[in-house]
Amino acid sequence: MAINGSRRAARELTARLGFSASSATLADEVGQLADHVQATADFEADGDVAGLLGSFWHGILTPFDEIAAGARLRRAIHGQLVALPGGDQLLALSTNEFAALANFADTARSIQDGAENLRSLDEKPIDETLPAIRAQLAILDKFLLVDPGRVLASVEIPIQQISDVATLLSQKSDISQRLARSPLAYAIEALGGTQPEIDNTERAIDWVKSVQSAMGPGPLRRALTGSDGQAVRQLLHEAALAGAALSRSYMTLIESLSSEFGVSGLSSLLPNALVERLDFLTAHRAELGDFLAIRDHRRVLDAAGLSDFLACSDRLVLAPERLPALFETLVAFGQADLARRASPEFGRQDGATLEARRRTFAERDRIKINSDRSVVTARLLQKVPARGSDTGPRGVWTGMALLRNEFPKQRRFTPVRGLLSRAGDSILTLKPCFMMSPLSLAKFAKPGQLEFDIVVVDEASQMKPEEALGALLRTKQIVVVGDANQLPPTDFFNRSADTVNSDDDFEDIDDESILEACEKTFREVRPLKWHYRSRCESLIAFSNAEFYRNSLITFPMARPSSFSVDLVRVDGTYQARRNVAEAVRVAEESIQFMRRFAELSEETIPTLGVVSVNIDQRDLIQEELRRLSAGDELVERYCEKVQKRGELLFVKNLENVQGDERDFIFISLTYGREPGATAPRQRFGPINGKQGHRRLNVLFSRARIRVALFASLGSADVRPSESSAKGPHVLKRYLEYAENRGRARPC
Repeated sequence: MAINGSRRAARELTARLGFSASSATLADEVGQLADHVQATADFEADGDVAGLLGSFWHGILTPFDEIAAGARLRRAIHGQLVALPGGDQLLALSTNEFAALANFADTARSIQDGAENLRSLDEKPIDETLPAIRAQLAILDKFLLVDPGRVLASVEIPIQQISDVATLLSQKSDISQRLARSPLAYAIEALGGTQPEIDNTERAIDWVKSVQSAMGPGPLRRALTGSDGQAVRQLLHEAALAGAALSRSYMTLIESLSSEFGVSGLSSLLPNALVERLDFLTAHRAELGDFLAIRDHRRVLDAAGLSDFLACSDRLVLAPERLPALFETLVAFGQADLARRASPEFGRQDGATLEARRRTFAERDRIKINSDRSVVTARLLQKVPARGSDTGPRGVWTGMALLRNEFPKQRRFTPVRGLLSRAGDSILTLKPCFMMSPLSLAKFAKPGQLEFDIVVVDEASQMKPEEALGALLRTKQIVVVGDANQLPPTDFFNRSADTVNSDDDFEDIDDESILEACEKTFREVRPLKWHYRSRCESLIAFSNAEFYRNSLITFPMARPSSFSVDLVRVDGTYQARRNVAEAVRVAEESIQFMRRFAELSEETIPTLGVVSVNIDQRDLIQEELRRLSAGDELVERYCEKVQKRGELLFVKNLENVQGDERDFIFISLTYGREPGATAPRQRFGPINGKQGHRRLNVLFSRARIRVALFASLGSADVRPSESSAKGPHVLKRYLEYAENRGRARPC
């Protein structure tokens, strides 16, 4: 009979049968009961046993003990008859004949007993033999009393079989008694009245065992074995069918995404993660066209053999704009390696030999530089300055006569313009290299008085053509050096501080620089592509990409992941062109820096420069540095060492830092929210001007080793509009560059 799912009825039945309350042992005991019931039913239905016992067969009520005893007796008699002379004939007698022969039993027994007695008398005395004979007779009498009606004589079943049947009957009786004492006795018949019902019961017990031993969730196991077990099993079956259909559909879509779009990794995601990934992809469905276009290009590159290169780029999360240069580098490296292996001469070279040659070349280069200096000095010393005239009043003396008269003076010097006018040739012989601004040259040298072989105009992007005109008229050859992406000509220093009320008052002038004028006029331009200043590529990488289209040749660090721009967050406010909190933080970090490195040697001590975006912030930082460094021996020691090295600590504003460089540069960005405001105003002084981006390029490229950017605002606070100048856009991108440590901005 099938289990009807009534858990309560099952518990009551097992309790009545006396089974254990434990679920684990209950199943075993009920299983044993089922086995017994099955064995009893098999015995009752055994046709062979029924045919053997004939009319004596009454199922489990058959008197097996008596039948067994009769069978044993018959076997014993049969064995004795066979051993007797003529025993075969006796066994061949019919029942009636055998019964008639029984009339002679007493006579035969008497004869036999007599013969036995006579034989025993020959061996023992009669008084010893008689007790033994009487004991044997008593045993035989007891045996005969077992079957007084001689019923066993008519049983044809062997005594052994009768004994086995008796054992089964005894076991059945014991089990029946145990079941009668069990609280579940009333349910015994319902569980196993017929063989099919017993089979169903066994299957149900096996199901309960398998569910209890399963590793599934506890609530699920309890539901499967509870009163609603059948409904739960049906629900699980339906869910499994639906899940299988979904799985087939899902795998089909996964294969389609992989083969058509190159999307991989979805099959290994957990359901929650898969939902998040699909939500993300759905939110970016507008980018599908771009994605497919990129995928098509990627397939072309994969077919060209670049699949490993692209996979490595994805794994390292490289910015797409870096891939062309990186690919060219790898190709160049491969070509160099191929050339090295193809050429026996290259193949014999090793790193140690090349390093030795490099050191030799560098040493010889230094020797040549020093030698050239000595040669130039020797040639200059061979020249004798013009003696000049020492006749007449000293006010008309010229040449060396005038200079010798000036050397010992302590006061009442001849003006520089007068010296250059009366002794210019002698001065050029003594000092053939002048370093001065074009305005100073025009001020101190009269037209036509001095002529130079060559004039070099440095930082030409800041110089107006009219300012350089005086120098151009005094030379045979001109070299103009500058960077059109750095500071332009400005009237910043020509304006009174009283005329500047806020950052909004500043505007760039549109004057052309001497650099731009010469570039248009002479059209002979030689770009300097090697960037020598920054020892870490990350210091120049932003400017290289933003201003030079990645055309600068830089030197990568030994650790590609290194990043040398530190963003220092400051909770400062911007008021009256100053950020007090930021100035204090910059000054404190500068003092700590100098104290930290004060004990290093002059050759190894790092130098420091501090830059602000305006003069007011510069002055505030200087005041804080003076206050914090007063009486500090370590700071004084640091300043002495860097002074001997020729690179003093400087604090400058953005407009006059071009041309300077230091190992470490601290930048005070200054701008931030005003007191009481929640967001900064979009006023960034000169950065908002037409050439603001060029000022930022100068600001970001002054360091050799590291930049510390002190900022009271983030990239999200800079919100340039479409009409904004380029400067605010560059500022926002540089803040993102620092925030993401050189990595591509996340989408």
